[in-house]
Amino acid sequence: MRLAVISTLAFALAASIPAWATVSSDDASFVQSAQQDVLGNYALASLARGKAQDPSAKALADQVASNAAQASIFIKAYAKKNGVTLESQPSIHASNQYSNISSEKGPAFDKGFAQAIYVDTNMSLDTYKDEATSGNDPALREFAKKQVAAMQQYAKTAQKLAPPQ
Repeated sequence: MRLAVISTLAFALAASIPAWATVSSDDASFVQSAQQDVLGNYALASLARGKAQDPSAKALADQVASNAAQASIFIKAYAKKNGVTLESQPSIHASNQYSNISSEKGPAFDKGFAQAIYVDTNMSLDTYKDEATSGNDPALREFAKKQVAAMQQYAKTAQKLAPPQ
């Protein structure tokens, strides 16, 4: 009888442990970083949707905003399910980029937007590639793989719009 009570209590305790207990610290850190990337990209793309004049810059803004919105849905759901705390603001770097290009107009804005996307993408690619190959959670690895493909496309398009000097 005593053994039955102990095993029932052990089972109840094990069932009550939250799912986030299984998320590695590296995966949790990736999710937090990805959220800030997504917020920054969405802010830049939203600004560009309204201000860009070059049709290619507008198309890039649409792609980035759409991808960021979809990525945000995944990240928020994953974080909620796994108990990962997320920031509600983009990184300081992304906020500075936004401030730097928000006063620009015309071709200068288009170029500044493309450069910001190019820089952000290249800064984040290694983190996403690492998660895609070495992350502990298969869902995060798949998410990271998709993001790497999207980022590589953004970088290529952004480089065409504003070639590095």
